[in-house]
Order: sequence, then C-alpha cells, then structure tokens
Amino acid sequence: MYVTGNMKFSLKNYDDREDMPSINDIYGLTDQVIKDLPSPDKIYHRVKPEVVSVYITYINLDNKQKEKLIKNIESQRKWVFLDNNKDGMNYCHNQYHLVIYEEAITNDVMISIGWSQASKCRRTYLNINQGKKTRQ
Repeated sequence: MYVTGNMKFSLKNYDDREDMPSINDIYGLTDQVIKDLPSPDKIYHRVKPEVVSVYITYINLDNKQKEKLIKNIESQRKWVFLDNNKDGMNYCHNQYHLVIYEEAITNDVMISIGWSQASKCRRTYLNINQGKKTRQ
C-alpha cells in the first residue's frame, strides 16, 4: 500500500471488470452535474472494455454558468475533490471520475465523467472496499 496526496493505492493490479457500469449509469451522473445549464455544444460517449465515459463541451460558458456547474457538483455531496492539475479539476465518487477542464484562451469548458479500469478513483474505491471485507 502506498499513499499519494489523499489517495491510497495497493500495489496489486485489480483487473475484474464485472463492476463496469453501463453508459446509462454514467449519463445519470452526467445529468446531475449539468443540471440547469444550457444544452452542451458537444456531447459524446466512449464504451470500451476498460472505459465508459461521457464527454461534454460547452463553448464560452459564462462565469455564472461555471459557478452553477461547481454548485451542482458540491451540492450532491458525493463528489470528493482530488486535485487541480494540468488536466483540470479532478473529483471522485466511488469508482467514478469527474474532470472539468477550462480552456484559458477560449473559455470553453470540457467535462469528462466516467469509469476507467485503471483510474485513481476506482483503485481507491476497491482498496477501501477490500479492506472492509477483510475486517468483517
């Protein structure tokens, strides 16, 4: 076990995909995050054996709308802020990741919500739940 920031990881690689969500599960999370925002300018999804994600782009989202986006995330009280890096603001909810990236020049906002076999969020979630199982 090793720790990086506020996330803990096991050195063994968990490769069981039976907990992979459906794309409808991801769209359900997406709807909650973009609630009361204008229709996205672009939206697409990716479903592969190791990734299920929805990608949303807003062109020229104004500051009030950006604040609403953050309020939507914070008001759910299930997304945990992980960090803010070159990829954007990163959040976790159980096995799911949420990334918000704002293009500085154009003010475009890209949102990615999904599940990835190798994500930090999933590894942390699995380690926490495996620890609960061993303590019972």
